[in-house]
Formats: sequence, structure tokens, C-alpha cells
Amino acid sequence: MILEPPLTQIYSSETVTVRCEIQESDGSHEMFIMSTAKLEPPSASEFRISRATESHSGEYRCCSFTTCGDIIRLTVSCKLDTFHSVILFSVLSVLS
Repeated sequence: MILEPPLTQIYSSETVTVRCEIQESDGSHEMFIMSTAKLEPPSASEFRISRATESHSGEYRCCSFTTCGDIIRLTVSCKLDTFHSVILFSVLSVLS
């Protein structure tokens, strides 16, 4: 399984592609992505998440009709917006 970019932790609204690839495949194996995420990917060998949300967090793995590969855990975290970052910085500055 390939993640593009190759990060298992991303922030909300970022883009990531999950893709299955078989090494030494003769092309006769059909691959699809299985997931424990709340938002299920389509039964395809590639799944593009264009605006990630926390619901996309979960375990992803490539499967064929006979076997499944290793699990990759994807974590999508909320990132602080500028307003909250400024407030947090101000509070920490006062406490220092």
C-alpha cells in the first residue's frame, strides 16, 4: 500500500491518496482497499481523499479476493486555525 504523501498523520482539509500496488503482479490480481474509517472508500485500488476529516482516520489495507496486506493506520487531526493559535500563544505568554 502506498500513501501519497507518505505520511500516516495529516491535518484536516489536507489531501492524501491511498493506493494498492502489487509487486511482481502479472496484472491478473484485482486489488481493492478495505478500511475501518467511518467514511468507507470505494471498492477500488486507489482512494483519493481531497479534503480529509477526522472521519477518514482509521486502518487501511489492500486486499485481493484471496489475501490482505499489511495495515496502515491513517490519523487525521484538526489543526488550530490562526485565531485559536494566537489566543493559545497569548495565554502561554502570560503564564510564562
